[in-house]
Amino acid sequence: MSLITSIIVKNIFADIVDTMRETGIIDSKVEVNGVTVIQSSNSLSENEVIVIDEVDVAVSNVSDSEFSVKKIGIVGAIWKSRSPYYDHGHPVEMVNKLLMKDKLHPPYAWKKYPLIYLKQGFKEVIKNDGYYCTLPNLNIVILAFTDKNYTSDQRDENVLIPILYPLYASLKNEIENSDDLGTEFLEHSKYDKLFWGTEQAMGNKKNILNDPIDAIELEIYDLLVLKTNKKVNCKT
Repeated sequence: MSLITSIIVKNIFADIVDTMRETGIIDSKVEVNGVTVIQSSNSLSENEVIVIDEVDVAVSNVSDSEFSVKKIGIVGAIWKSRSPYYDHGHPVEMVNKLLMKDKLHPPYAWKKYPLIYLKQGFKEVIKNDGYYCTLPNLNIVILAFTDKNYTSDQRDENVLIPILYPLYASLKNEIENSDDLGTEFLEHSKYDKLFWGTEQAMGNKKNILNDPIDAIELEIYDLLVLKTNKKVNCKT
């Protein structure tokens, strides 16, 4: 795997994940004792981090039509979610980064899940076929925080169906419609991973992370990276 391909692919997926993040319009706002109550249609979660006026703030008292932030003097008319988060690298690196976030102060300690993680170390096949390269097997994991005491049915009801499946569908759609990737149908395998961990003979024996996690793992086949994308130096 060349350095340039690694940079190109991780940047392509950073852009894809960014398009998946919710953006909202601030209809009105009221400041009370250092807190601003914002009227805006949303599907945010308690303590989720959003960006307003280029500043990260965590939301509270969330309903589908309003939320509160510990920030006053807001001048912007829009907000954007930081979720889903995105990262890339070796799985050990992912674990270390998430553990480091546990040591940070809010709102940064909350900026963890749901997470779309691109596993690097992928093979590239370069041919004289009009494309920059083909990625024969690309691995992506979508992770969401769960409750370690949930049963499988509870994980389906509280994590997979409301969180992981919509993210999977959105990611698949964005990849298939990306101007940087040449695919109209995403050929891939999908694995639902309850209590995501290290696979042993009898299944998931232990969690990889300190956090209880449910996940969807994807193996994407023969993904084409287009020469027309602006992230590619076609002379290399």
